[in-house]
Amino acid sequence: MDNRAKLDLPYYKVAKQCLMNWGNAQSNWVGLSEQEADEIILTQSFDEIDPQVDAAYSINCAIDGILGAFVDNQVFPLDYELEKKNLSDFVYNGGESKIVDELKRINETSTTPKSAERIIHNIVLIALYATHDGWVEKESNKKKFMKRDSKFQHMPLELIGWEEVKKDLLFIKPIFEKIGIEINEELLEQLYNQRVESFVVRQHDLHNSEDLAKLISQGENFYPSLAGYSDEALDLINNKPEIVVESIETKGIGKIEDIRKQYEVRKSIMKLQGKSRKADDAIRLGEQAEQGTPTNND
Repeated sequence: MDNRAKLDLPYYKVAKQCLMNWGNAQSNWVGLSEQEADEIILTQSFDEIDPQVDAAYSINCAIDGILGAFVDNQVFPLDYELEKKNLSDFVYNGGESKIVDELKRINETSTTPKSAERIIHNIVLIALYATHDGWVEKESNKKKFMKRDSKFQHMPLELIGWEEVKKDLLFIKPIFEKIGIEINEELLEQLYNQRVESFVVRQHDLHNSEDLAKLISQGENFYPSLAGYSDEALDLINNKPEIVVESIETKGIGKIEDIRKQYEVRKSIMKLQGKSRKADDAIRLGEQAEQGTPTNND
């Protein structure tokens, strides 16, 4: 492989962006220029690069998420371990992958582009879930949870808010861009917000901060990715969940009451749109009858 071709591979695109965002130990964690980052990518091996950027772990979580979306929806029979190996080869080396071919097919040949776009972006969202859950699990053996103010970051994706969620697109976007799929962040945010509303209203019937605190106090029974956290961290989550709730309200999704209001507004709009569509259909049928145009009922 031409050495410069590395710059076009998803993993190395992520690594390059990490170097430009945060630098490395040699730069005292000051972001590098594009030229400096390119030099590292082109002259160093994967084994030399990844300890500087710590990107492979999150990328591998994203790969698991993409595969999981296909497994859960039974799109086609697949050998999980084989397809994981092939998709990983695509991400790291530009190899062939049945999953990549299927994503291309959905994107390029669908007769309903909007439907295809939603399918693909739901897969992206599943990859975001997997990446976040993986990060939470990875943090379990550290003491950062007790020290940091942003305790909301250690909660399920539905509670951390879009601004935090979209940071992990760093690890996912290059995979889809290499396939030829552009991620529509506006649509992705809409899908995420719908998941948040479903979490609050339908899954857990939350009405206020107290309800959320009760849910969080269940610790790893509520969010299995917390398994392995220190006794001190779990004690805080179990017995002082209001501290985590405050973090969620100020830096995550905001107040539960506001989420419920958003849900009710969206539900009302959808009802009005449904009535509008029925009215439009009635008008169209009336016009066809006046013109003697055959209808679907003829």
